[in-house]
Amino acid sequence: MKDIKYLRSLALLLIWICLFPFSVSAAPLTQTDYAVDSPHALLMDMNSGMVLYQKDMDTRIYPASTTKIMTAIVALSDKPDFDAVITVSETAVVSTPVGSSSMGLKPGEELTFRDLMYGMMVYSANDAANVLAEYNAGSIEAFVDKMNQKAEELGAKDTHFVTPHGFHDDDHYTTTRDMAIFARYAMTDPSIRDTFREIVATQTYTVEPTNLYPEQRIMNNTNMLLPNKQDKRYIYKDAIGIKTGHTSEAGYCLVSAANKNGEELLVVVMGSSIIDGLNMSYMDTLSLYGFAAREFQKETIVSAGDSLDEAPIANAFGSKYILLNAKEELSVMLPVGYDPELLTTKKSVTQNIHAPIKEGTELGSMEYFYDGESLGTVPLVADKTYHLNPLLFVLNGFIWIITSPWFFIPVLVIVFIVAYGRYHRKRRIQKQRMAKRKAMQEERTKKDEESQREFEKTFQWDDLKK
Repeated sequence: MKDIKYLRSLALLLIWICLFPFSVSAAPLTQTDYAVDSPHALLMDMNSGMVLYQKDMDTRIYPASTTKIMTAIVALSDKPDFDAVITVSETAVVSTPVGSSSMGLKPGEELTFRDLMYGMMVYSANDAANVLAEYNAGSIEAFVDKMNQKAEELGAKDTHFVTPHGFHDDDHYTTTRDMAIFARYAMTDPSIRDTFREIVATQTYTVEPTNLYPEQRIMNNTNMLLPNKQDKRYIYKDAIGIKTGHTSEAGYCLVSAANKNGEELLVVVMGSSIIDGLNMSYMDTLSLYGFAAREFQKETIVSAGDSLDEAPIANAFGSKYILLNAKEELSVMLPVGYDPELLTTKKSVTQNIHAPIKEGTELGSMEYFYDGESLGTVPLVADKTYHLNPLLFVLNGFIWIITSPWFFIPVLVIVFIVAYGRYHRKRRIQKQRMAKRKAMQEERTKKDEESQREFEKTFQWDDLKK
C-alpha cells in the first residue's frame, strides 16, 4: 500500500512539473525598477558605454550648466594654447545673464585660456563660457553652431543648444541619455580626455590678478562630490568629476564620474529638487553608485592575446589557417549572477588573407553582446608573423590566372577574333573561288560563242560554195 501511495505521489509530482515547469530568468542588463527621487537618471559603465540603470532618460530636459561639458569639448578639440592671452569683449560680458554665475569679468580684461577654462568648468562661470566661445569661433552664435554639430556627430538624438553656458532658454534642451554620451566622450576620447579629466577633478583653482582685477580669484569646484568645505554629506571619495547645473526651470542637475578599484562609472541625474534640506541630485547619485556596487560586477570577457578565431591564409609557409587573437582586453560591468549563455558574439574578418602577414596585423573584429545589448568590440590581430612561400605564391598565382574571369575574357576575345578572321578568310576565299569560276565560265562561254560563230561562218561558206 505504501508503495502504491508513493508511486501515486511521484506521478502527481511529475505531472505538476510538466504542467508548471521551473524557469530561471537572467538578470537584465539595464535595470529600471530601482527607486530614485529624481525624475531623470542614468547609470553607465563608462568603459563600454552600457547603460546599467535608467529612469526616463529620453525625455527632453533643460541641462542648465551641464551644457558646459559640450562647450569644453568643442573648445578643447581645437588643441588650444592654454597660455594664450585672451581679451574679454564687451559682447561677452553683456551677453552674460544678469544674476547668473560668473567670474565678474570686465571688458578689456586679459586672462589666459587656462584661467577661462577652469573658471567655466570649476566655478561654472557663464561669462568665461562666452569669452571662450568668441575666442574659438569668432562669435557666440558660430560657436553654438559648432556645439550642435558636435552633438549630432556624437549621436545625440534630441539635443539643441542656444548658448555655451546653459542659462535657461526654452529652445535649449537635451536628454539624460544625450548628456551621458557627451560626458563619456569628454572623459574617454584620447584627444581631450587627459586635459578634461584634470580640469573637472580640480577642487580649487586660483586666477591671479589681471590688468583690470587687482585681487586673486579663488574658485572652488561646484561639484560637492569632490572633497570640499561646503557640505561634507555629499563627498564621495571615488569621485573624479564632472559638472553641476541648476536653474529654476532645469532643477538641480549633476553629471558625475567615479573610479572604484579601476571600474569607472558615469551617473547623470537631472531635474532634481531639495527635499528635507538635501539636494537630491547628490543623494540619488550616491545611491546609484551604491546600487552599482551591489548589483553589478566587473567581468573580463576577453583578455589581450586570447585566441578568438581562425581564418584561411594563402601562400604561407606551413599554415593554411591564421590564428586571430584579441588585441586588447574587454572588461565590462554585468549583473551579479549573470547568465553566460546570454553572451553572444558577432565577428567580422578580412576576406582573402595572403602571406606575408606581420604579427599584430589587424584582420577583423569581434563584437560581444549580453542579452542582445552590445558590450563592446575587440580588434582581431594575427597571432604571429606568417611568411610567404614563393612556390605556393607562383602556383596559386598561376591557378588564379587560369581560373580567373579576367583570364577567360581575353581568351574568349582572341578565340572570337580568330574565328571571326577565319570566317571572313573563308568567305573571302569562297568569293575568290566563285569569282574565278565565274570568270572561267565567262571565258568558256566566250570561247563557246566564238567557236559557234566560227562554225556558223564555216557553215555559211560551205553553203555558198555549193
